[in-house]
Amino acid sequence: MSRKEMEREFKRKLIAQAARELFLARSYEEVTVQDIASAAEFGKGTIYQYFSSKEEILYYLIAQSMQEANEKMIRDFLNQPDAFQALNTFISLQYEQYMAGNRLFLSYLRLMLEGNLKQEWLTATGYLREQKLQYIADIISRGQAEGIFIEADSLQLARSLRNVIRGFTMEQLESHLKENKDTNDMELIKQVIFSGIVRSR
Repeated sequence: MSRKEMEREFKRKLIAQAARELFLARSYEEVTVQDIASAAEFGKGTIYQYFSSKEEILYYLIAQSMQEANEKMIRDFLNQPDAFQALNTFISLQYEQYMAGNRLFLSYLRLMLEGNLKQEWLTATGYLREQKLQYIADIISRGQAEGIFIEADSLQLARSLRNVIRGFTMEQLESHLKENKDTNDMELIKQVIFSGIVRSR
């Protein structure tokens, strides 16, 4: 990456970080490009030199978050010898990621359903989502080979795992408990996933 490209990316990150803080404090829908410009200490016209729209800023934030999560999985989980511990740690980190950025993901989903996102953005985030699911499935497959996890399609199990975690965090968001979340949720998620809800019969 050239110096000019590095400077451009640095400014894009500054703008995106300012937008993220606003989106989480007030919601994506309420924030204007002028608000973002003021928070980033740029002129409104400068914002459009780096992003075509507020939607592109949101896409940038979502893609960046997903990319960082995938890189962390590669670095910290895929080579961890204990498949159970790798999955256990993943659940904690995934829960924290959803809790930190759920409002952004929900706004992105709404824009997607309304047809207000470019196809190239949807393709890029779709690829990152499937990549992460495959990483989880790989961990599950390793645990299955070791006799730790149940025998079932590993990719389907990965999707189920993601949806359970997402469901818990959505409830927190809907109940406006984001600031005072129940710290037992994560342990309950793990109990449901690893032990189920039915006592041995």
